[in-house]
Amino acid sequence: MNSSIYLKLLIANIFKKVKISEKYKHLDLLLSEGLVEQLPDGTWGEVAGFPAMNYGNHYAITIEGKKALFTFQSSLITRILSVIAIIISVLSYLKK
Repeated sequence: MNSSIYLKLLIANIFKKVKISEKYKHLDLLLSEGLVEQLPDGTWGEVAGFPAMNYGNHYAITIEGKKALFTFQSSLITRILSVIAIIISVLSYLKK
């Protein structure tokens, strides 16, 4: 997961929805993996004589999206703590 996808999922998790443009390069990945779902914009159209909801540019995070977000966050925190531990070890070794 790259930082762009991570930020979209994080915003969707915090604010319950996120606006994603149709031109966003990872939108197809987010939808195919089931990480987000498109929200209706509250208007109705007509398809073959039957009413159908129109969808806007807002998306909500799904359960799969939350799992992916939290998995990435836990691995990111682990990596950051590891790097900090290595830096502290090197600094303490050089201080001697």
